[in-house]
Amino acid sequence: MLALKKLSAILLLFIFLLNQAGYVLLFQYFINDADTRIQHRISSNIYNEDDLIEIKVALNMPYLQSANNFVRVDGKIKLNGVHYNYVKRKVAGDTLYLLCLPNFLKTQLSDVKSELAKDYGDIPAGKKNAETALAKKQNSINDDYSVVKEQFVLLQKSTSEISTNSFICPEITSIFIKSPTQPPDVNS
Repeated sequence: MLALKKLSAILLLFIFLLNQAGYVLLFQYFINDADTRIQHRISSNIYNEDDLIEIKVALNMPYLQSANNFVRVDGKIKLNGVHYNYVKRKVAGDTLYLLCLPNFLKTQLSDVKSELAKDYGDIPAGKKNAETALAKKQNSINDDYSVVKEQFVLLQKSTSEISTNSFICPEITSIFIKSPTQPPDVNS
């Protein structure tokens, strides 16, 4: 009987832990698997050249040498919610050209993972739901426990008050500091 209770407690604890962190770990495994699969396709040149998407990035780097041909490069970028993997790059003038392969599987898995996290964490997805949740939270706060935020005002001297000798320390108006007493004689 005692062994059955221990076994059921372990089983319930396992189900609880799977519910808490199992989905995140499972989705992360599938996302990493999608990354390794597309990296294998890119390194083996098993992709269609027509599927490549060109992304232009402005560069502000003087003395950068331009290249006429694309060079093979590895990398990742997320742009407008879509995950891309770099395949080739070229620098021409002040522009970086990237040829990227979209990773639709990783994008889809990331979207499902974030939707699941929103549902699990009771985070409102739409604007209407966010407004109602905010109104509920504001009404439920007791005035005894509300936090008062302090306001700090930064005082700034006007330009007429700032002297021209205020490079390091505005209090020093001269480079010579007067001594409070006369220094002692060395010959005495």
